[in-house]
Amino acid sequence: PLAGYTMLDVTNVLAGPSCGRMFAELGATVVQSFQPEPNGSPTIVVDWAGEVACGKRTIIIDVRNPDGAKVMAQLAATADFVLANKMDAQLVRLRLDPATLKRANPKCIGLQVTAFRGDRRGPQDNDLGFDPSIQGPTGIMERFGNPGAPTFHGVASCVDYLCGYLACFSGVTALYAREHRKDGKGDWAQASLAPSATLTQLLLTGVPKPP
Repeated sequence: PLAGYTMLDVTNVLAGPSCGRMFAELGATVVQSFQPEPNGSPTIVVDWAGEVACGKRTIIIDVRNPDGAKVMAQLAATADFVLANKMDAQLVRLRLDPATLKRANPKCIGLQVTAFRGDRRGPQDNDLGFDPSIQGPTGIMERFGNPGAPTFHGVASCVDYLCGYLACFSGVTALYAREHRKDGKGDWAQASLAPSATLTQLLLTGVPKPP
């Protein structure tokens, strides 16, 4: 259903890249940008990327180089979506923030994946986080551990993937809105790890705790 649409994917680790993979599976042309010097372990950069980069085209861009920054800007200027798991200040440095995208490519839909951001602004909006660091404050570690000994549900668990899928749903919803309005203007869509983790708890709140 998304054949003919294009996405620039500047995410890493799992939640963001799994969103990009879902767009690719839905038929979009997804170009994922990698850094020349990845800031992650081989497990993240090689093993996990082998799964969540499926169906994508990839390119290595050094955005600190003026020529690399120009290539990034060219990709963003022609994309229907820009997907990033970056905080606001990082987006500004990459020139992929809402204001810059609106000037360079008004039709583009910005899709931002964050850690703690929700529907309402709060003090942790710009805090960094990973799936394991979200499991503690949302109660998942408590549920899967013994009394007084919380434990991970998994280092890369349902929180990452669910957030990626919810981000895809958010982006597709924004695309529907743009096409329905027929005004050629893209919205800014978001998804976050913490609300995704909380969603996994909803079905468990009304039943006894597991033995």
